[in-house]
Amino acid sequence: MMAAALSIGAAPEILLRFADPLRPAAAATIAELAHLGLPARILSGDRPEPVAAVARALGVTGEGGLNPADKLAAIKSLAANGRRVLMVGDGLNDGPALAAGHVSMAPGSAADASQNAADALFTPLPGPRLYA
Repeated sequence: MMAAALSIGAAPEILLRFADPLRPAAAATIAELAHLGLPARILSGDRPEPVAAVARALGVTGEGGLNPADKLAAIKSLAANGRRVLMVGDGLNDGPALAAGHVSMAPGSAADASQNAADALFTPLPGPRLYA
């Protein structure tokens, strides 16, 4: 749950609460990837608290508050330890990390910089769809 304060003129400040729910198939998709031996990890520039909540809900490790250099360093560290990294990103600050991954993907709705840095673009299918 996130919140924003709103104040107009002399009126008292009110707190607006809102949530950005996970996609319905997110947890099942992450679980299927893990079953295939492909662990996931969240590297985000978003605030650490919401990132931690999403990571807990998905059962993965998550780090928030990262800048582009932090994401790039994490990917380079994984690669240096023999990992083959698939980077998925959609933000302006994901470009360097997308370029550093062994392979990278961005959604069709991603920032232009992410689309240009990614090896592949994807458009999610409507509704949950998993392959066994």
